[in-house]
Amino acid sequence: MTKKNIERIRSLVSPGIALLLVISGVGCANVPKRNPQIATRFVEVMGQTHTDAKPIDSEYQRIAEESPEKHHLVLLDIGDDALLARIHLIRSARKSIDIQTFIWADDSLTAFIFDELLNAAQRGVKVRILVDALMPIGSSKYIAQMAVAHKNIEMCLYRPLSYNAIQSNLSAMESIIFRMGRMNRRMHNKITVVDGRIGIVGGRNYQDKYFDRNPVFIFKDRELIVIGPAIKEMSNSFDIYWNDSQSVYAFAFNDIQHYLYNHKEISAPPFTEKAKQSFQDISQLANNYSLTSIRPAMNIHTADKVEFAYDPPQKFRKKKGEIISTLDARMAEALMTANKLVIFQTPYLIYDRGTKNSIKKIRKKKPNLRIIVSSNSLSTADHISAYALSYKYRKAIYKSMGIDIYEFKPFPASIGKFVPRYRELVALPNETIDRYIRELDIVPIMKKGPRLCIHAKSFTVDGKIAKIGSHNFDPRSATFNSECGVIVWDEKFASLVEDSILLDIAPQNSWIVGKKNEEEGLLSKMSGMIGAISSALPVLDIWPYKYTSNFELRENMTPLSSPRHPDFHTHYKDVGQFPMVDSTIRANQTRLIKAFGGWARPFM
Repeated sequence: MTKKNIERIRSLVSPGIALLLVISGVGCANVPKRNPQIATRFVEVMGQTHTDAKPIDSEYQRIAEESPEKHHLVLLDIGDDALLARIHLIRSARKSIDIQTFIWADDSLTAFIFDELLNAAQRGVKVRILVDALMPIGSSKYIAQMAVAHKNIEMCLYRPLSYNAIQSNLSAMESIIFRMGRMNRRMHNKITVVDGRIGIVGGRNYQDKYFDRNPVFIFKDRELIVIGPAIKEMSNSFDIYWNDSQSVYAFAFNDIQHYLYNHKEISAPPFTEKAKQSFQDISQLANNYSLTSIRPAMNIHTADKVEFAYDPPQKFRKKKGEIISTLDARMAEALMTANKLVIFQTPYLIYDRGTKNSIKKIRKKKPNLRIIVSSNSLSTADHISAYALSYKYRKAIYKSMGIDIYEFKPFPASIGKFVPRYRELVALPNETIDRYIRELDIVPIMKKGPRLCIHAKSFTVDGKIAKIGSHNFDPRSATFNSECGVIVWDEKFASLVEDSILLDIAPQNSWIVGKKNEEEGLLSKMSGMIGAISSALPVLDIWPYKYTSNFELRENMTPLSSPRHPDFHTHYKDVGQFPMVDSTIRANQTRLIKAFGGWARPFM
């Protein structure tokens, strides 16, 4: 960076810091405002490099050009495929790349992606990155490096909690005490749009765990590449959030300005040679014209009807009782058409009273409707509190709501299909794996190695309708977070998604929740009554005996269609409440949250 540019930073930043110091002296109740001019004021200190590189040829771009009126979809069930798709699309971009996400981490995965975005920017592509401000995005240095990397890259943080992009522990505590309402309502939308005509939507954030690159913990997620008319609404939704008053440029934050003022040399986030080597295979494959030719799972499907739906920013400002969510309404319409089978997949099996009542009404009208939910076990869960509240109400979910529950295994037998590069992760050096273990606070289990966790948020209806997006089907997604997703009305594609979830709940990949094998005597009935009363309490749910347990298919036995089958206990064996969990402490933590945390269910 030149001396002239350094002085330019000082002239821009000094007044900002002075103003912020005055504000901090009288309190930190406010947050920076959206000011589009602040980004243009920093243009002179941003990267200016231009290259004559051309975008790669892409089958997706050709389809978008030749068949803009038709919908084409690619299911991204595998994290490595999702990464390949992103790098390919970034390299194919002609005009613009828009990324909206809940999490953008500072790791080798995002270094790789940002390096590709920088290359695109240097050949003239406009890049916009919009990240929710709740989760730490590395450091002030990291954000500053991204912000000044190139004049064609813009970065905003959504709904900041303070004048700093990275909050201190004290500032975080202040937010919890004084700004809980703001802290609780977050932008959870996740989309990537290239040239306004090709999009990716689903549940993945920008972090190594979502793209099969973490040697300890891997999120099993699901996304869609969408080409066709629905992209217009997806692109519009990004513009609405980007231009919203709560979308704040990175340069507006005190700590970012402070870093720029105090550092003479600022360059893009480093992407080391060692890190580059770990992505060499993806980098080479991404230049292929057709990804389907090298990854058969990325087959291109046509679809009859596709709709992108989302919660607008007004959801954060709604009045009590006001309905804002277009997404919730569209999902409800799709679910109400069900006659035979609804299959959900969600990382957090938590419901509210409204959901319970709605399902009971549907069951009265359609008593033969079967509802299946694929979710996490304690051994796969990334949030103990969310699992504990699901565990608290499991009897009601299973018995009162009549839902068949399947809990995912951390090392499913089909893991090689779910994560094709799994052996590469296992083969990493012990010191690398140990470092990741120290960084992640996850439940200890009885087996070492990269474990899987369901993070997909999908449902299918009668094998005819499929929904894929960011909505977890829980109270938080319905009430607090903004969400988005794609609903597809196409039998062939819906069956594809349905088959994917059915593989996840196959006996070799999931445990099934069923009624414990106990005689129906007086004591059992009394225990059930006490348990029902206990679980209804927001606190002091201390009754130790559970109605349900987890079961595994016995050797040489055939799977049954339902845990309610009369021969269920002959075919399945009880493996306990928390199979494979090798920690009495974590199991007791789960029981304590179940006992005293019921009041928090609306916020989960």
